[in-house]
Amino acid sequence: MISKTDIRNIIHQLIRVSLPNDKLVRTEELKYLTPIDNVSKGVTSLHEPEFSFLIGRETPKGSKTTFSDMITLITNETLYTHYMELPSKEFIGRFNKTIYEFVSEELKADRQRNVPDEDNVWINPNSAFVNWFQENWIDIESIESFAEKKQKEFESRFGKQIKKSGGRPKGQWKKANRRYCAIGKMFENRKRLSRESNRAIASYIFMDLRDNPKKHLGEKKNPYSSAESVYDIIKRRKWETRPIG
Repeated sequence: MISKTDIRNIIHQLIRVSLPNDKLVRTEELKYLTPIDNVSKGVTSLHEPEFSFLIGRETPKGSKTTFSDMITLITNETLYTHYMELPSKEFIGRFNKTIYEFVSEELKADRQRNVPDEDNVWINPNSAFVNWFQENWIDIESIESFAEKKQKEFESRFGKQIKKSGGRPKGQWKKANRRYCAIGKMFENRKRLSRESNRAIASYIFMDLRDNPKKHLGEKKNPYSSAESVYDIIKRRKWETRPIG
């Protein structure tokens, strides 16, 4: 789940103006924050920081188009995981929903602090994001942000089970441990050949499990919903935990 600190950092990257000539026509201010409308594909380039990808963003209303509107580098480890997992269209929608929710909350908070709308820096961004969803015929409420996914995922998968039995259902430990061991083997093999971070390796393992679960797990379907789930197994080295029963 992406944090508010992460979102603030991403917003700072989104309003960045990279070229000196462009800085003559636009300052790096929150009022110029706009939705993204394009995203790169594939892994981070060797000359870019780890967990980076490129986006294109809408030109702010009343402003000239800058190079940064066409290409801006975004660096964030949590977002990068989603970027690698999701189709571009879905990623763009959920990215924009995540930023919109933050903008909307800040707008409401400033209003409660008696900041008039004409002085509120969040007014223009809020309008830009709402308009983007409307112009693309997307119901804002139908899109799930990255901030809410993990909690909903946990509740849908484990909530009823925990309430009913207080823990993992009987007979599931051996199956889970078999999966952990398979992931552990995949991790160790890739780690020996790569200097990539554990989170990056988790993303590759997740894609392998998604594309060929029969080969790697002996199952018809990948039981893991995200690379974050695989990373948690790697981080905690769950394959080294002896199953109960």
